[in-house]
Amino acid sequence: MHRRLLISAAASAAFGAIPHIAQAQAAWPSRPIRIVVGYPAGGITDALARAYGEYVGSQLGQPVTVENRVGAAGMLAGAEVARSAPDGYTFWFTATGTMNQNRVLFKKMPYDPDKDFVYVAGFDAGPLPMVVSAASPMKTFDDLLGLGRRQRITLGNYAPGSYPHLLARHMSTRMGAHVEPVPYKGEAPMWLDLVAGRIDAGQGSMLGLMPYLRPQRLRAIAVSTRNRSPLLPDVATFAEQGFTDPVFAVEGWLGMFAPAGTPREIVQRVSDLVQEGGSSPRIRQLNNTFGLTDKPWSAAEFERIDRGIKPILIGLARELDITLD
Repeated sequence: MHRRLLISAAASAAFGAIPHIAQAQAAWPSRPIRIVVGYPAGGITDALARAYGEYVGSQLGQPVTVENRVGAAGMLAGAEVARSAPDGYTFWFTATGTMNQNRVLFKKMPYDPDKDFVYVAGFDAGPLPMVVSAASPMKTFDDLLGLGRRQRITLGNYAPGSYPHLLARHMSTRMGAHVEPVPYKGEAPMWLDLVAGRIDAGQGSMLGLMPYLRPQRLRAIAVSTRNRSPLLPDVATFAEQGFTDPVFAVEGWLGMFAPAGTPREIVQRVSDLVQEGGSSPRIRQLNNTFGLTDKPWSAAEFERIDRGIKPILIGLARELDITLD
């Protein structure tokens, strides 16, 4: 009888806890949400994280803050999110290279990119123009390549292991040019160095580039997208200039992730709000600034796109035999 009473009491306690658990989940969010970004302020990843975070926060009634955790090719931010509680209060905004190329570039990562995160929403990364100083005599990518075949040149990129880093290595190992990749922690300092003449060329987003194009301090000589960018209609793509190797047509993504184990209802809610936010006036204007044409992808669509591009980027990193540690 005593044992039966104990079991009955335990069962009552367990069933009594269920409404409290449901209420706790239903109360989400009851405090501020943070988005961790592995790049400094001023670049496309940070700008989109802030814009979408503001929209999501306005709809949920809680502030969404952006925390820039810069270092280790974006992996410091990933590690911070991977060890965070999967409770819907921490998200990660990152780029293709941090999740894909870093598997090859680093012997050890502080997280498992396949197991420690779940997809929330994805975004077209937009065009990544190849750029030189406006004072440079180079007008095309062939001009830059030709100079690199005659002498050593430096090509800036916004992060170690990023797509522009891989492209610089491809120019050296496959195209006979003497190109030294110069990685930066974000693209803002790269553009400043290019304007100052400390590097010969750079490759990055339209957001960082536009302030230097308008006063004609920098000049784009090629874009990596399959079609010309509406923001640079007079700049030919790499393919139009005769460079048709798949490396010249890789189009990456920017993505939002949550720690593995985050309740599906929360992931779905945030994903829905991000997609909805893509139609807001502020984000439409931001997309025009970046030259982005696609609306945000759902979690399922993002996963499908990533699974398609992942083997290409990993294979390219392995082929070029780049290591960063």
